[in-house]
Amino acid sequence: VGMIPFSITLKLKNPNNISAELLSLELDLNCKTTKIGETKASFHREIPADDIFELNINLNLIASGIKEILQDEFLDILTDGKVKIPVQISGEAGVKKLGLKFNVPVNFTKEFEFILDELLAKIKL
Repeated sequence: VGMIPFSITLKLKNPNNISAELLSLELDLNCKTTKIGETKASFHREIPADDIFELNINLNLIASGIKEILQDEFLDILTDGKVKIPVQISGEAGVKKLGLKFNVPVNFTKEFEFILDELLAKIKL
């Protein structure tokens, strides 16, 4: 399966009233029922209590999944040269507090903008 390296900045929220250390993220990216990407990353970052924080991550987009989704959005891509697609991001975050490690579920939707010229350079249609 061809992979396309992709970097994004995620805004994440710690809804708890305690801070913790973020150790890892393991996430899948899906659009409708198609898996379009994944990431596994390690960190040593303090997460503030009850706050929103930004995290830069590298992920791998799955070329065949992106191709399938873009075929569904073909008319928009041809007319605008880009398309915005809602992507479901789900998985787990590994965190540590008081020396104890926990896996915390992650589940949210983020809208991605795919620009045709950038993707065509990496995907054989």
